[in-house]
Amino acid sequence: MIQMVKELHYRLSLSERDTLDQSSCRHYHLEDKRNRIRIRKNQRAIRNLERWHLFFRLLFISSVKYVLSALKMEQRTKFGAFIAE
Repeated sequence: MIQMVKELHYRLSLSERDTLDQSSCRHYHLEDKRNRIRIRKNQRAIRNLERWHLFFRLLFISSVKYVLSALKMEQRTKFGAFIAE
């Protein structure tokens, strides 16, 4: 009788362990999935930042070039006006 109770208890504890193992596996699987989604979002955000950085860098360079060319043109016209006088 005592042996049967011990065996029944052992089987119950095994099934509880299986249930716990399955739930913990499910938990780790969900956690892994969340981490992969988080990593993907972070990579997307980094790519977007790199694109914006490149865009503003090109915008800054082109605006500086435009200003410098305008200054050169202004100097040329002043010099031309000086020669014409």
